[in-house]
Amino acid sequence: MGDEVQYGPGKRGKINEKENGGLFIRPRVTILSGTGVSTYLGSPKSEVQEYMNNRENPILDIPEYTNSVKMNPLIQFSVITFLTLLPLQVTAYPNGKVEDACVDMLPRHGYWTQNSSAPYILTTSKTSYLGGEKITVTLKNTTEEYPIEGFLIQARQPDSNSALGSFKVSDSYAQNLTCTTAASAVSHTSDMAKSIVEVTWIAPKANISNIQFRATVVRNTSIFWTNIYGPNLTYAGSSASCMMASLCITCISILGSVLLTISS
Repeated sequence: MGDEVQYGPGKRGKINEKENGGLFIRPRVTILSGTGVSTYLGSPKSEVQEYMNNRENPILDIPEYTNSVKMNPLIQFSVITFLTLLPLQVTAYPNGKVEDACVDMLPRHGYWTQNSSAPYILTTSKTSYLGGEKITVTLKNTTEEYPIEGFLIQARQPDSNSALGSFKVSDSYAQNLTCTTAASAVSHTSDMAKSIVEVTWIAPKANISNIQFRATVVRNTSIFWTNIYGPNLTYAGSSASCMMASLCITCISILGSVLLTISS
């Protein structure tokens, strides 16, 4: 017993004897690529069935696959140490209290952001604003495979880390965060999956041109996208003032013409 056999293409294992008399194969498995460390697992039934049927003395008992692994003690110690330290480096926020991400808008999950195009879009009800004006901001997914579990939304000037304006929320899935100022960001309140998020942004009083909305969306702990941009908003105060002045001049001109007609 203990002889190593080949029971399939590239598949080798040891024939072992059970205490109750049956025989079974333990496939050889390399634990870490390049280390040359091998171990033997319980037999996957489907892989050794053909081998068993072709033997002159068939294997009498083939246990189902088991996840028990005889691991090299040094590797085992390294894995245990890693798993022990992992919670110190990874912090998830299902409650959305992500103020420590106000500047870089990066989740503290211990994973890299996705490089692919985000399956989410960020839109606004207007592309210009007046001081104190309320604008609807909508974040939604573009495919059902990627619901929104977590999110962080801010309005910023391009190339700036300072959040502008304030948000008003009316649904239980969203909450205000204090980043630059009170309520200057909005995030999730739980990791409940959702397909759309709608909040109200209140524009700052100051004349700030080229404001852009920016979002981070979390699909799950290891899958998330950053730098999801909405349209640019331009300040409409100057144009509105000109329109009002032009309207007043027109009214005065018409009124003057009427008065001249009456007097003549």
